[in-house]
Amino acid sequence: MKFYPFELHCHTVHSDGNFTPQTLIAAAKDAGLDGIALTDHNAVSGLDEIVKVGEQNGVVVLRGTEWTTFYGHLTVLGEGLDIDWRTVNPETVTLKAAAVRTLGGCAGIAHPCRPGYPVCTGGSDEWNINDYGAFSHFEVWSGLSPSADITNVFSAKRYMSLCALGTRLACVYGRDWHRSGTGAYAATYLGVDGALTAESALAAIKSRHTFISVGVRIDAELIKDGERHYFFGDDVPAGRYIFKGSLSPFNLSYTQKYGVSAKKITLLNGAELCEAAINESGEFCIAVNAKPGDCLQAEVSGIIEGERAVLSLASPFWFV
Repeated sequence: MKFYPFELHCHTVHSDGNFTPQTLIAAAKDAGLDGIALTDHNAVSGLDEIVKVGEQNGVVVLRGTEWTTFYGHLTVLGEGLDIDWRTVNPETVTLKAAAVRTLGGCAGIAHPCRPGYPVCTGGSDEWNINDYGAFSHFEVWSGLSPSADITNVFSAKRYMSLCALGTRLACVYGRDWHRSGTGAYAATYLGVDGALTAESALAAIKSRHTFISVGVRIDAELIKDGERHYFFGDDVPAGRYIFKGSLSPFNLSYTQKYGVSAKKITLLNGAELCEAAINESGEFCIAVNAKPGDCLQAEVSGIIEGERAVLSLASPFWFV
């Protein structure tokens, strides 16, 4: 399985962004991304054009939209884009997300802990959802320099609380990209076995084969008896495993610009469970003994922009 960097939350002049489809694709290429999702607010008018521009420039484009309501925002990807967003409210949101899933798409929670009313009506999650079974992903990080944003700390804690209860949601990042800006940006890495296409990228989100990261690529597996291999987001039989792999830079220019240095990787089960230092070659290895009900999330910590920070978070391994 190979993981590809995507930006899953983008806007153009078809809603409130400054990008045209052409300039957004150019910016994505300059940022070193393999793909994007266009999620204009309650709009799909830019999709046909940007898919063509993406194909011409080697950037995979996921069709999407951002349902923008007074109660919160949802990114909808793939199918179900013609569902009427005007009728999405706390009483209907779960049914609407289920309809998206039935049609083959993905619905996820956007920037759940961003300040809301009166700063930005609908900016925070006020859905009061009890059952997330109809949803596919959760925007754990948002914006630039994401690990330095306290709202993302709250989002990450909320995400893991949901996961610990057995909720299966892919861990994703959204730059909420409206225009050019400065600052360290992250990406959502989508795990694909085979050719990278819009369909295989969407399948990666549905299967939760994702991690989010600023400046660091993770190549890792959970291995049983040297034979059975599991990836981020998988349901895994309880037992003893070796979690091993390596880290590498997103790209050298990014590493130099933002001063990225990974120091350790930790498996978290609500609290720190086990950790390993990352050697000079970027490799690590952790012995794991998991029981049914455990939910282990990989976290990479280190330095970026001169500060200690969390560099990466992954969709957990759920042990059954």
